[in-house]
Amino acid sequence: MVDEAFPEDLEPDRFIPGRLYSVSGRKLYVYPTLDSQPQLSSLPAQLGVLTVRSHVTRPGVVAAGTTDGLYLSRDSGITWDRVEVRNAALGQVSAIFFDLSDPSVLYLGTSQGAFRVQLGTASERRLRESRPREGAHSYIEGEKGTVQRLVP
Repeated sequence: MVDEAFPEDLEPDRFIPGRLYSVSGRKLYVYPTLDSQPQLSSLPAQLGVLTVRSHVTRPGVVAAGTTDGLYLSRDSGITWDRVEVRNAALGQVSAIFFDLSDPSVLYLGTSQGAFRVQLGTASERRLRESRPREGAHSYIEGEKGTVQRLVP
């Protein structure tokens, strides 16, 4: 049975019909089929799972955001590897989005900010940070007009 808490996040596996990933009580559960009992994922429960996403074009690739960073599975959630992003401490990963126009890119919402990362080569198999362009601008509209701010 799933944890007492309500599901905080749900994600279907895009390549295995009926397979569903569910985050509940900061644990990751896998429903092998929609009419089956959920199984606790092999991702260690003490990590505090916050979100889960299935890759849009790569069968078996699933990303999980935890209180201790990003974890990636290449076998539909059976085994997991911690992902280190070069030159960045992610902190808690609470949002994951695989880019539909470039499936090698994903975006993360973390306690340390938003990150754009790119899946490495098959031999590297880790996510790398992509630096934003220098001199980006942020515009904030308010009662007294628009404020422009340079984002470092």
